Amino acid sequence: MLVGADSVVKTEFKVISKMKINEIEMVGDNEFPYSLAEQHRIASNPMGMFDRNFMLNYLEEGHDRVLILTDDDRKIAAYAGFRSRINGKVWQSKNIATYDPYKGQQLAGKLYKYVKEKLNKSLQSDLEQTWAGRKLWTKTLPALGLQPMIFDTKTERIADPRVTDINVYPDDSSPDLHRYCWILERRDHYPEQNLVNESSLLMPFTGMWYNPK
Repeated sequence: MLVGADSVVKTEFKVISKMKINEIEMVGDNEFPYSLAEQHRIASNPMGMFDRNFMLNYLEEGHDRVLILTDDDRKIAAYAGFRSRINGKVWQSKNIATYDPYKGQQLAGKLYKYVKEKLNKSLQSDLEQTWAGRKLWTKTLPALGLQPMIFDTKTERIADPRVTDINVYPDDSSPDLHRYCWILERRDHYPEQNLVNESSLLMPFTGMWYNPK
């Protein structure tokens, strides 16, 4: 089992290609290249069985973290890439992919759940997403029993999508473009004064989530 990934796993990796995850984000609906995922798999370390059917592989370099699921033939079933933020407390999602014939098994969502519940990391979406990323945060994760919240990078307040009409995905002409992202706190703890409340006079706690602005 992978435990305390930011502190325990310190194995040196022979990386075939520089892992600049923020420079290889998926464009449109393009799938994260299997060939690049395979390079990362070769450089990764197996960490034990996952979901009884897959091997969990882990790779880190600098602030980048990668989890890869492989089958008995070492073929990649799912890939999840993150950027470590806030001294490792928050993992910001960068790339996700599930490859045939394993699509439709919620593997990417299960990897996110593993990060939250087993690695004890809070999760945060990127400010730019593909349709696959949108489906992950709005459909897959809730189906797995998780409840993502909305983080407002302008005010640093947090909103529950079940009780708000905030549009997390405005069109390109909206002034709110790149304002909101999804978050999952590792303990599902959100300070009361950070929650959206029209009558609140208190300033929200800041610095709890990565804010590029």
